[in-house]
Formats: sequence, C-alpha cells, structure tokens
Amino acid sequence: MRHLASTEGILKKPVKTRKVGSTLSGKITQIYDGSGLIQRCPKCNRWIIDDFCIVHSDVEGVWDLRIKARFDDGKERCTLIFKKDMTEKSANITLEEAKKLGETTTLERIKNALIGKNIKIEGVKLNGNFLVKDIREV
Repeated sequence: MRHLASTEGILKKPVKTRKVGSTLSGKITQIYDGSGLIQRCPKCNRWIIDDFCIVHSDVEGVWDLRIKARFDDGKERCTLIFKKDMTEKSANITLEEAKKLGETTTLERIKNALIGKNIKIEGVKLNGNFLVKDIREV
C-alpha cells in the first residue's frame, strides 16, 4: 500500500473518492420534500425556509431549482440529486418559469415529468447519493 505524502507528513485519513461515469436504469418512485423551487442562503448555499438559514439566521434567499428523488432499479434504491440545470432539463421548466408558477405548481410539474417513467441516468456516485449529470426516458 502506498501512502500519500503532504507537506505535513503522512495522511492518516483515507481520501474520499467518487465513482465517475456511472449509469443507472430504473424508475423514480418519489420526489422528496425540499425539491422544486427553493431558496438558498446567499452565504453558504444551504436550503432555507422563510428567509432563515440554520447557519446565518435571517438572510434574503436566492431562488434555485433542485430535485431530490428516490430511485429504484428493481434491485436497489438510492437518492438522486438534480442540480438546477438537470432539474430544468428533466421537468422542461426554467427557473424564471418556476418563479412565475410558484412552489406548489412547480413541484407538481416535476412529479408529473418524472415519477414512474423508465429512465436512464448518468452521473456520479457521491457519499451514498447519485448526482445526475444526464437523464433520458427509455
């Protein structure tokens, strides 16, 4: 086993790695709370509710789109994470449209676009989640 050196000596913790270029096929069975049109803290990028950040207290939120979803391929399940660009692509909605539609209607549109459809996704496995980089219906 080879040890990695740093300027302070030998690293004692294992380096976290990501598996790049994974592909999954299956269905989205659930869209989790906190998906759709959300607000984020402008300082730490955390999801905030009612202009309150658990780290920075009262802040003026920045609008964003995201999806956290339950994925099942028939053998195992995992949580999918969609950033803004993949949320826009998969639900065929832009952030500006979502702001006009509102949180409830945006979430319904996302659910209608994704739940129960046979899909193939590509992305990165990261800390028990799967960050979606591409999605298509099959």
